[in-house]
Amino acid sequence: MTQVKNINGITMPNCKCGCWLTHLKKHNRKPVVFCAEIRCTQMFELEGALVQNTEQNDEQWYVIALCDKHRVATDELTIVNMDLIPAMEEPNCDK
Repeated sequence: MTQVKNINGITMPNCKCGCWLTHLKKHNRKPVVFCAEIRCTQMFELEGALVQNTEQNDEQWYVIALCDKHRVATDELTIVNMDLIPAMEEPNCDK
């Protein structure tokens, strides 16, 4: 389990993957099926959301999959079963 804070209202340009959900699916080692929030079972209308890890003094931005409800959450979220994927362009983003 990891604690994250959603970076609501702040955007950064997408990489060559086209959108953050595609970036997440391309770079995550696990299939992206559910919203990453621990109690959520939403499988549909997932989006790539930008978050920061609040368990560490880490200002890096990460991408996780969140449903519409959790994508706009302002409280900290507990996430499970999803790696924190850096929100930066990788060499294989355009492949």
